[in-house]
This record gives sequence, C-alpha cells and structure tokens, in this order.
Amino acid sequence: MRHGGNTILPNVFIFFFLADLRLGSAVGTTITPTQFITDPQTIVSSKDGIFRLGFFSLGDSRSRFVGIWYNNIPGPTIVWVANRDHPVTNSSGVLKIASDGNLVVLDGQGKLCWSTNVTGTVSDHLLAELLDTGNLVLRDSSPNFNHNEGRYFWQSFDHPTDTLLPKMQFGVNLRTGKEQKITSWKNDSDPSTGDFTLEFDPYVIPQLIVKKGSQRKWRSGPWVEEFLGMDHPGSDFKLERDYSKGAIFLSLLYDGKSPLSRIVLESDGKLVGKQWHEEKKEWQTSWSSDTYNDCGPFGVYSQYSAHTCSCLRGFEPKSMNEWKDGNWSGGCVRRKDLQCEILSYKTSDQNSERTKADGFLEVEIWNVPDYFHLSQGISYEQCHDKCLHNCSCIAYSYSNYDPNFGCMWWTGDLMDMRKTSEQLGFNLHIRVANSELGKSCFSSS
Repeated sequence: MRHGGNTILPNVFIFFFLADLRLGSAVGTTITPTQFITDPQTIVSSKDGIFRLGFFSLGDSRSRFVGIWYNNIPGPTIVWVANRDHPVTNSSGVLKIASDGNLVVLDGQGKLCWSTNVTGTVSDHLLAELLDTGNLVLRDSSPNFNHNEGRYFWQSFDHPTDTLLPKMQFGVNLRTGKEQKITSWKNDSDPSTGDFTLEFDPYVIPQLIVKKGSQRKWRSGPWVEEFLGMDHPGSDFKLERDYSKGAIFLSLLYDGKSPLSRIVLESDGKLVGKQWHEEKKEWQTSWSSDTYNDCGPFGVYSQYSAHTCSCLRGFEPKSMNEWKDGNWSGGCVRRKDLQCEILSYKTSDQNSERTKADGFLEVEIWNVPDYFHLSQGISYEQCHDKCLHNCSCIAYSYSNYDPNFGCMWWTGDLMDMRKTSEQLGFNLHIRVANSELGKSCFSSS
C-alpha cells in the first residue's frame, strides 16, 4: 500500500522501489534549456533538499513516470506525477525544456508523453526548479528572481494529482470558472487517473466534496473558521480570498513540530491527513474522512451514540426491518403530515389538525444538512418567518457568527445530518406537525 500510515510494505516491494530510485544520482536542483535529465537521473529541491524529482516505477511495472517524492523518507511516498496517464514504456525517457519553452517528458523516440502546455514562455533564460515546498516551477532564470512574487510561467501546485501539500493553494477562480481538482490514483501501484475527485465548492458557503463521478461520497460541511463536518481540528486549513483575481482557495497548514504533512485522496475515495513521525520513521494518519449520508434522508448520524443512526422527533424509520438489521440507508419518514400538506389535500373536515399551525423543533448539530439555500442580510425573525410561510421550506438555521452566513434553509430531504453535544452556533429548526412538538428532538427507533 502506498499511502497507508502504519501499513508495513513488503520488503521486496520496498527494495525494488528504492533500488529503482537510486539507479541515478541527482544532477542539481534545476533544469535549463541546455541541461536536462534522462532516466534515471534526478534533481533535488533547492535549499534543503526535502524533495526529489525524477523517473520512477512501482512494483514490477515497466511503466516509467516523472514524479516528485520525499528525498529523505524511506518508502514510496509520491506527492505529484506529471505523465500519470501517459507513462514512458521503457527507461529511455527525458525531462527537458523544449524549444517552445514548455517542460516536457519525451520517450526514447522523442514522442511527447507530457507537457506543461503553456504559451509565452519562449526564452533562452528559462529554468525549471524544484522548491523545498514540493512545488515544481517553470520561471525566468534571472538572478534577481523573487519567489515570493510567485510570477511563474507554470507551477505543479496549480496542477495537483492526488496530494495536497502545505503552502499549496487549492481553489476556484470565480471569474473564469477555472477550478482545481484532486484526483485519486487508479490503485496503490498505478498512478493513472482514478475514480474519485476532491472538489472545492465555493458557492453559497465553501465546502470540500469527494465525488465518484457525479455521486457524492463525502463532504466537509460548510466553512466557519473550520469545516463543521470534519472530526479533527480545523486548523489544518486556512480559507483565503483574493478579490483582485476573483479567487477563493484553501491553504493547508501544519503543526510546526511536524512540517512533513500532506492530505491524500486515496484510491478507495478516502481523504486522509498524514504526518511524518521522525522517531518511528513512519507516516501516521491524523484524520480520515468517513462516508456520506449513512443514515439516509431525515436520519441523524451520531458517532458516539449507542444508536449510530436515529430519526428526528416526528419521523420514523422508512423500513423498520432494515433499520433493525443495521441498514439505515432508507432513512426516515414523517409520522404525520404537515399543515401545508393537509391543506393541499383539500379535506372537508374543518376540525382536522390542519387548523393547528406547523412548528419547529430545534436540534443542535455538528454538520448542517447538505443542499442548503442561503439568504444573507436578514434577521433571525425574518429567517423564521421566511421558512414558516413557505410550505416548501422544511428547515432553517440562522447564524450571525460569520458575515458570510445568515439564514440557511432547506426545501428537500435533509441529507447527511450529524449530531453533537457541542454548541457550534448552528442549531437546525425542523418543521414538524404541531402534535409532534416536544422537548426531545431525536428518536432511537
């Protein structure tokens, strides 16, 4: 296994991988139009030599890839791959700056396997440099070049594969619609494009989403100085906005005691945070994503409860037999219709409970339900009334904790709800029939 924090790799596998990387020595820290690397040569990152760039293979495969890995950490810890879907099929590959100014990977016959594919870089003063952050940059070779200005023609941080590294910015340009995605490997020994993607959704309220195709597999919950749905300290991320460029992005932070940190979207779709433990000489998992909407519509997930899933008061399991067997995917359904629904039936019974107004049950939550709408600039009372007088509104939540929030409201099934005993400033108000109003908000059914 490539990313496993505590997984013991077979000794044979490690030997062949490390032997492969050691076939060639580092030839410097940069690539220029006149100085390139051929397989198996490598370059190391400038300054402290934390990262190495070169050709590699995995296992007994003959496919050769250009990638970046940690220089002084044993084991195959690849953080970026250039030609992930177009490997060189033998050990005659070349990584060079081409005549058009692009950094390219060529096979022994000169066939193009990968290119930075940018324009306007034709110059005799180009160089490609691997930085100690793990960022491969194509830039001007002027001795007065200032890395802090970030004026690169191209950088690998803008084109991540399956890994987020500290100081990498991961986000979306709201003006152009250009967005970055993290894509898993096909499997632990094949770095080609896999089935899962990590996307940053900046609209309404920013959140991270893992997808398999168009199907959601996990989400972080909305950002409120941290992601509400992540069961680890929110200090792993920093949300930033560049209004001049119309961009919004996340930066990965790390504990100063463990600068070798990364977040990996693994081939099975799990998003995993890892930190290198120098004394134990191993990667340790600091947190891992769980699954999406385990308890189905109107079901509430509680990790620390005897009942993993429960129904909100006023709801009951859609299938009691499945629920008892531990299959909660069907979720919960209402026990009694809402007033709006009864009125829509146009019943003739003037004494029916349609004369009793619907009410709201307040629930303390960890992660607000998915697919919410947002109305900013209104008060709590206006938020309450907005939902109460709209029959399609089935829940609302209000917070003035952050200026980007306000009134959140839902019109469809409540999906991916999580329960917590902590007060996070996001209490959910669920519309229920009047007869369901009471003190207890959950039913273990």
